[in-house]
Amino acid sequence: MIRIARFFQSLSGKIISMSIGGMVALAVALGTVTVWKLSGLTEQYEIENVGRIVSQNAEQFNFMLKRSEFAVTHATNMLYRMADSPAAIEDPATLTQLEHHVATAFEDAVGELAPVTSYYVYYLDEGAGKAGSLCYTRDARTGSFRRSWHKTPTGDEANVPAYRDQVDEVVASGEARWSEPYYSTNQHRYLITYTVPLFSDGKVVAVGGIDLNFLDLIRQVDAIHFFETGRAVLVDPSGTRFYTEGVPLGAPSTDYGYQPVGNADVESVERNGHVIRYAHNAEKYDAVCAPLRNGIRVMGIAPQGELYTRMQKIILQFLALFVLVEIPFFILSAMLGRHINHRITGLVRAADRIAAGDYHVVIEDDHEDGLGRLAQAFNIMTERVRGALDQMRHMARYDALTGILNRAGLDAALQEWQRDCANERAALISLDIDGFKFINDLYGHAAGDETLRALARDLTACFPGRHIVGRNGGDEFTVLLVDVSEAQAEEMIRSLHLRKKRFTYEGAAHDYTISIGYAYHPGHGLTMTRLFHQADMALYAVKMEGKNHFLRYHEAMEDMDRSSLGFNLRDVTEQLPNALLACSADEKTRILYANSEMLRLAECGTPEELMEFTQGRALNLIHPADRDAIGRELFAQAAAEKKKSLRYRIQGRKGTIHSVCDIRKAVTSHAYGKVAYVCLVETDLCDPV
Repeated sequence: MIRIARFFQSLSGKIISMSIGGMVALAVALGTVTVWKLSGLTEQYEIENVGRIVSQNAEQFNFMLKRSEFAVTHATNMLYRMADSPAAIEDPATLTQLEHHVATAFEDAVGELAPVTSYYVYYLDEGAGKAGSLCYTRDARTGSFRRSWHKTPTGDEANVPAYRDQVDEVVASGEARWSEPYYSTNQHRYLITYTVPLFSDGKVVAVGGIDLNFLDLIRQVDAIHFFETGRAVLVDPSGTRFYTEGVPLGAPSTDYGYQPVGNADVESVERNGHVIRYAHNAEKYDAVCAPLRNGIRVMGIAPQGELYTRMQKIILQFLALFVLVEIPFFILSAMLGRHINHRITGLVRAADRIAAGDYHVVIEDDHEDGLGRLAQAFNIMTERVRGALDQMRHMARYDALTGILNRAGLDAALQEWQRDCANERAALISLDIDGFKFINDLYGHAAGDETLRALARDLTACFPGRHIVGRNGGDEFTVLLVDVSEAQAEEMIRSLHLRKKRFTYEGAAHDYTISIGYAYHPGHGLTMTRLFHQADMALYAVKMEGKNHFLRYHEAMEDMDRSSLGFNLRDVTEQLPNALLACSADEKTRILYANSEMLRLAECGTPEELMEFTQGRALNLIHPADRDAIGRELFAQAAAEKKKSLRYRIQGRKGTIHSVCDIRKAVTSHAYGKVAYVCLVETDLCDPV
């Protein structure tokens, strides 16, 4: 007893105790849930099985009804083609030929459909019949069809349904239809009839019909069985009236002892996939329905007791199998206790090393069991953590948009170079994209992103190997050329400047330019901070000289008046009292830029509204009455490269008209070709006070 107590106090014993207790609890919970779910699924499966049997038989019956419908339609169509009016068949020879063809058409279409008892064509003549009417009835002994009547039905033949209510309903509605079950005193049978109207000049002049033995259909349905006492029955559309061989015309379900449970109607059941519940002799029945083409339903009725018998057997088999599986598990748990203890100890040691940050630990456990898979999972986890850390380190150092070093990665790379190679000759380059905000405003940020990626590709292509290339942020980039002479540095930078810089957006290629400033490090006497300052000063000098160029730092740049650099293009253009507009100097007059005063004159709140209002063309701002003449004058000026002010009217988005004076200058842009810079001044502001 003491040894047993010690065993259960050990890790192995605790594992076994927890395993056994957990499995018992799990077994009870899993068994309960499984039995509950299995019972529901089994019940659903059995109900669906009954439904499939009912549907399959209903399809067979519907095929027979459809063939009957086709027979009538085929024969009446043939009749219409051969004689489209009663007067056309008064000739006896024509009548004989017509009867032969119609009878042949009927019998060919009907084939071996045993329930078909008769077919007929009846011409109307003010409700009293016509000489062309005919009827063929199947002989009960020989099975062949013989003619019952030829002219207007008289006497007992007048009881055929085509001469009674069914004819009146079809004539009134003008539509083919199936009759409800009825008894024919003419044929001494219970029938259902399909009647089709025949039109002439938009009026029903005849009807064609076919009779089916309803008792045959009832007997075929009665032959369908489910389980031991389950049965099938024909019911009316409401599901409350049963058609049986004893009562072919139907009787309430309660007459047979079937009392509906609940208020679900048959159509709702068929639409929503539910079942109908009946009570009969203190036993409950489940029923499913399938519709027939004549409106009657085939209903399968299965007793719940027999329905659940199979389900109970399956559940008992499952419980027995579950118990047999649990017993060996308990025995196996006790046998593997010590072995598990040793392997778990190894896992704990490995987990401690991983917790200490050692992600290179590898657990040697190749067993194909749970602990072995756990060890493999540990190995996979550490490998993925190592990969994730590497990815995080990469994301921390590299720019997600361009793939080159980001600001943090650039700082780290420069620090490493300064630590290891501070005496090495180098050149520090600062550069940015000319008019980058304009690219974003004109084409959108997606185009701006593509421009940044294109420049990053150019930089890595021009400065491969040990050279350090990074993006500071926005459109600012930094490059450190390592182990280069002054001449080599200038040549490499010149090569970058002369390189055709282009980005592609929405299938179109666009050129752009960059400004480059750089400082040379001879290998001593300069700190990284000083190098950045010098490269920054050189870049500003390039900006002051008109961009799209490169300059090396020299001391004279320190005396440069940088106060002017405090004003940017936006500050200047937005504060001017005049409307400024930049557009292409060609017939397209594509708008490239507009300041806020221009937006005010055009009565637009945003550049997007201006582009939408003008369709992107500056010429569309001119009043329609002045547009053609002013347009010709502007193009003539551009072609002759003359400067001349023009006066004309512009019309805003809301219809306001302004008289303006147009002063413009055309220049050639590296990025946009020939561009017209336009200054518009309202003429009333120019009038003397």
